[in-house]
Amino acid sequence: MKPRSAEKLEAAWLACILSQPELLDDYELPPGAFQLPWHEDLYSTLCTARMRRYDEAEIVWRLTSAGYDEREATQLLRKIWRSERDLSSLPRYTAELGKRAAQQAAALLSLRRHNEIVALNVSPPPFETQSFSQLLQSAEATEWLLPGLLARNSPGVILGPGKTLKTSLAVDLCGALASGGKFLGQYEATRPYRVGFVSGDDRQVLLDLARRWSDASKPDRKRLDDNWICSLSLADLARDENLHELQKWIWKNQLEVVLLDPQELLPLMSKRKQAELLRTITRLCLECGATPLVCCQTRKSLPLRAMQYADLQASGCEAFARQWLLVNRRQAYQPGSGAHQLWLTFGGDAGHEGVVGVDIAEGNLQDPGGKRWEVNLRAPEAIEQESAQRTHEETEERRSDTIRKAIGQLPESHASKSQIRTQAGMNGPRFTATWNRMIAAGEIEPVPDSAAKHQSAVPRFQLTRAPQEKNEPDPVPKNTSPRREPRECVGECLMTND
Repeated sequence: MKPRSAEKLEAAWLACILSQPELLDDYELPPGAFQLPWHEDLYSTLCTARMRRYDEAEIVWRLTSAGYDEREATQLLRKIWRSERDLSSLPRYTAELGKRAAQQAAALLSLRRHNEIVALNVSPPPFETQSFSQLLQSAEATEWLLPGLLARNSPGVILGPGKTLKTSLAVDLCGALASGGKFLGQYEATRPYRVGFVSGDDRQVLLDLARRWSDASKPDRKRLDDNWICSLSLADLARDENLHELQKWIWKNQLEVVLLDPQELLPLMSKRKQAELLRTITRLCLECGATPLVCCQTRKSLPLRAMQYADLQASGCEAFARQWLLVNRRQAYQPGSGAHQLWLTFGGDAGHEGVVGVDIAEGNLQDPGGKRWEVNLRAPEAIEQESAQRTHEETEERRSDTIRKAIGQLPESHASKSQIRTQAGMNGPRFTATWNRMIAAGEIEPVPDSAAKHQSAVPRFQLTRAPQEKNEPDPVPKNTSPRREPRECVGECLMTND
């Protein structure tokens, strides 16, 4: 077995035992099972401690007593926790390690019989040689949080301009991962994960977002209580002591995903320094075995369009992000509507990429039951068709309005079709198409008896006047001036602060 494969096997076995220390009684290994000395030291520590549950502080203390410094011991544990493992494969891991220990012992005995000096290779070489075929065979399948959207163990970013619902999307994402549910109602988590959410936002804001998401998604509340941990803090993450506390918090809660909304947790600094700090934070999370996802805001507003990788580069987040969710508006927000039309662009180093339209209806506080969380995903093709149709309708309405104004500007005696076209200043094909549509819709009609009235065979035209309802009063009574009312206050529309 190659040294690198041996290292992975040993780490997988140790990670299983760390997750459930009581299993050590059933899966103890013979001497010489570990090639790497630091793995052997950790195994000896676990055998001595005989813990019933994982206790990081005790393991670090025992390793420091054996000669490791605290930082070195902590890094060893982080590396083990990040290892890929399958608890159901623990019997196989144990059998393979036991077989290797027996082979090592047999080889050692044979060499000693021939009075040869034995030099055991207990660490991998600094430069490992692999053929092209071996390289292909060593490729590992991507482990997904949300298949095709977010990979595990790859730092990510949720990036967009201000007021594009980044925090709202982050809450939806946390809930889906913690419950094993669906992000945005479609992207299903591979399993429930231990999720930590770190933000400086006001508690009431987070409470409102979480309540609305929960009402809409109907998750398993018990599972959420077990898996979703929140920390609302104003700690300056640029300070080493606070980074150490974040590290301890991740370890203590055994988090697998950490989503940070750090805008209020970072001091004022240049874009380059902020990117360096975020890279430090994401590296810390990865070393603790957690996938970091960071909410970031672009430095400037953007046109109403789907964001691209160039926007990620311009933001400085490319320095740490290996996957991304880029969010921007498709249409400008209309205050009071509670309706948001967004673009969501996603991609990453795992080779996944795509773009989808996201329609979110929040309503407003005056609605029965207050604000809500309703999400509908749209295919880009459908959005483009809808946009083209809307543009066509707006163009037709502008042309119709031009013809209406032209008819209104001409005296009835001159309102022939040719005179109306001249007054409108439209070319023949456009005028004819719009004219025919308005005639078919009944918006324009010939003037009755225009030939006799104007002594011409050319008909005159007028706009159709819809008859007024009998019980409908005039907008302003005749011979009465409209009374000026005191200025009224306009109701405010509350938008989520994210």
